[in-house]
Amino acid sequence: MLDRIDIHIDVPSVSFSKLRSKETSSGSGEIRQQVMAAREIQRKRFGEKKTTTDATMTHRQISKFCGLNESAEMVLKNAMTEFGLSARAHDKICKVARTIADLENKENINAEHIAEAVSYRKLDRSL
Repeated sequence: MLDRIDIHIDVPSVSFSKLRSKETSSGSGEIRQQVMAAREIQRKRFGEKKTTTDATMTHRQISKFCGLNESAEMVLKNAMTEFGLSARAHDKICKVARTIADLENKENINAEHIAEAVSYRKLDRSL
């Protein structure tokens, strides 16, 4: 069942000192702008097709829009082998990596995007 969920991670509680800290982090407005820009990239990518976001890509679209360079391919291969991930997990990782690259306004998915996407498959590794 977990195999059907794109992202699964542990979210630790926030310490009192961090809650009370005066340090600023990315505001919701800044994050909203990143998301809106990524959505625009995806809108242009898919055009008039039924697909509107990376999350709803078909396997054929994943093959077309989630090309990997050699280092990204190796990271994905190693994760698939080491964690015994399924074909469905493979596709989820590629979709999430594509979105991570979109959020960074990067045309290509690189090894870091794949590694981050793999890190969001936490529950696959604890089975």
